[in-house]
Amino acid sequence: MVLDGSPRTVTKRRVAELARQVDVLLRHKRPDDVAALLEYVISVFEKGSPLRRMLVEQISQPAREMYMTIKDELLARGQRIGKKAGKRLGKAEAVLDVLEHREVTVSPAIRKRVLAVRDELELQRWLERALTVTSAEALFEPPPVGGHRSRGRGGRRLAAA
Repeated sequence: MVLDGSPRTVTKRRVAELARQVDVLLRHKRPDDVAALLEYVISVFEKGSPLRRMLVEQISQPAREMYMTIKDELLARGQRIGKKAGKRLGKAEAVLDVLEHREVTVSPAIRKRVLAVRDELELQRWLERALTVTSAEALFEPPPVGGHRSRGRGGRRLAAA
């Protein structure tokens, strides 16, 4: 830790003052402000950061508990996002695998397009179409006019939109 007198220098005294202000915010029932500050510190400063460590050491037990709650919420949110992204990626890879298994040529541009899609419903439609198309480009064509129907989960029929 540098002690050069600059107003931006992180010192134990400054961190202790910041920690006291966190406690003041808690006493004045401003948990959203505390949450915003701690979320910022958690997201910006690495786990081994002296500022992060000193702040956590200096704050009171209620603030520390809030910090842990925020941390747990952020981790849970990250896990949910990761799970959804993994599911989408798995479905996109399934589309490509079906085409490959059927020996349908897939250009790098089409591979990139399929892997970039975030809409699960779109990926499901492409997966169903991958079973019958004769070219990878045909995945993206609109369904035939006249009530294209496909099977959804459990074999039930889904009406075209």
